[in-house]
Amino acid sequence: MSSNDVLKDRFEGCLLAGAAGDALGYAIEFWDETSIASHFGKDGIQTLAQAAECEHDELARFSDDTQMTLFTAEGLTHGMKRGHVPSSSDIWLAYREWLGTQGDTSRMDDPEQPRMAIYANSSLHEQRAPGSTCLSAIRSSKDGGSPERPVNNSKGCGGIMRVAPIGLAASICDDIDPFVLGAQAAALTHGHPMGWLPAAALAGIVALLCTSKSPEDRDAQETLAMTARGVAGIIAHTFGDWGEARELRDLMLHAVDLALSPEVRDDLDCIHELGEGWVGDEALLIALYASIAHADNVAESLRCAANHKGDSDSTASIAGNILGALWGREAFAAALDLSLLEEIDLISSVADELLEATRALSALPEGAHAYANLLRIDNPPVPTEDERLTTLPEDKGMPYTQLTKKALKLSFDAHAKQRDRSGLPYVYHPFHLAEQMRSEEAACVALLHDTVEDGHLTLQDLRAADMTDEIIEGVVALTHSPDVPYLEYVLRLRTNPLARDVKLADLRHNANLSRLNEVTARDLQRRQKYLVAQALLCDDADFPDDTERPLVWHKPIPVLDRDDASLILTYNEMGRTLRLTLTQGDERMVLDMADVERLAEPLAVALEQGFDHLWSLARNLS
Repeated sequence: MSSNDVLKDRFEGCLLAGAAGDALGYAIEFWDETSIASHFGKDGIQTLAQAAECEHDELARFSDDTQMTLFTAEGLTHGMKRGHVPSSSDIWLAYREWLGTQGDTSRMDDPEQPRMAIYANSSLHEQRAPGSTCLSAIRSSKDGGSPERPVNNSKGCGGIMRVAPIGLAASICDDIDPFVLGAQAAALTHGHPMGWLPAAALAGIVALLCTSKSPEDRDAQETLAMTARGVAGIIAHTFGDWGEARELRDLMLHAVDLALSPEVRDDLDCIHELGEGWVGDEALLIALYASIAHADNVAESLRCAANHKGDSDSTASIAGNILGALWGREAFAAALDLSLLEEIDLISSVADELLEATRALSALPEGAHAYANLLRIDNPPVPTEDERLTTLPEDKGMPYTQLTKKALKLSFDAHAKQRDRSGLPYVYHPFHLAEQMRSEEAACVALLHDTVEDGHLTLQDLRAADMTDEIIEGVVALTHSPDVPYLEYVLRLRTNPLARDVKLADLRHNANLSRLNEVTARDLQRRQKYLVAQALLCDDADFPDDTERPLVWHKPIPVLDRDDASLILTYNEMGRTLRLTLTQGDERMVLDMADVERLAEPLAVALEQGFDHLWSLARNLS
């Protein structure tokens, strides 16, 4: 199957499998488990034919979940056809029009564009138990809510069940961040973080799975588990200002562990442990469990996600979105008789139009995408030379000059035998940093920044390779001498713009926990040190204190996992750290550098252990 056919299969599969799961669950939504077993047997509802029978119809009907999913896709397509990267405002426009299909008046007010094509479809005008939160939020709000300006405090699953198309579009368009847009789309109607954070996670999971290697060529369960774990870490990092982001990360990791547990447990017992699915986080967790526990049996996964006493249609719909993005349409056509699902042609055409519009906007070769490497999901087939020459946009990455080529060779030679903790060639790290640089000198510094400290090269080797004084000075600045305290080493980089830019890129890459095959408690702690260093290198939060002479600056430092604590570093114009001020509730302690030198361990090590550990060390000195 060509890359074109693969993506078409995945886009259609994601939406069709979501609709199939929705239809299975919609037939038994609001049923308790005794009623389900009494009507269908101990294994519960199994087929779309049974779902159709419940509705006294020839076809299995989907709920408002699929209706709103289709309008999400239509909103994205609508925006892209107008020539811009889709935003939450495009999706909001679609939701305002969806309102007109639910016995209300459409709030779509775009005088320049005709109605979205799917509005005319009669099945979308049937009221299939639409969520009251969605209806009331769209009726009462002009522009919808956002994570920063919530429209209500709802954490219902109506935010997550409709965002899978965002992940599909993001899988091939660099300019769409599925995590951010997924959160924004859900926050239009659901204001509680647990109403929109799970939507960010689902959009990210779909984006990653859509361009992963075919399940026939790798372990599907491993792919799903790795993706879910990686996305959990990304959510906690990207949305770290909300405490619920770390809570959702832990819940997602628990759901993965539950699905992979060697202990034989009944699916219903596991689902009961995760919740009922009426709220966003529980709906995501149940869908993740069902998808991973039955990764190689897509029909069984949807049955698992549907047959419980909770919000059956939403949990099974989300599971279908996840597995459809990984397995594609053909797998579900073989496992379920999709001919028994209503509006399969409509759903397929919406998926196809979304794919076509996204490709046209991104101007990337078929199969290119933004997120395939984020968790080391396998790349799609490489485009042909003709495709690259005719469709690739202007290269905006590392400039390739004679000097950068020399630096590139030096970097590969210096790190030839080194591997990172995931077993990948270490040279990918400096190369990744260099790709973010915009000047020849900065790219060379990025490529060479570890060659002296962690490689086998010397400064003389760099000079012999015609590296300029400016490049060598940048490498020297980035080479951390063990005799220099870490915070002072970082502060000194502020005086060297090249080294500063490279170090910021280095910190961002090191803080990306999705690079790791397994995230340990130690890795999470180490992020505190990286956040400190990032804050030191950025000027936006510094404030001068002219009450002291000579002038000093105060730098607030982010404190992970603590809302009642703060850490402020004071330094002078020479970049020397003067003191640390720690506050916790109403208590306050000040450590000058003499105190810091008397700590039981280096300050950088103490910071990695977390604020509570540093506070304890400081108290012992007082």
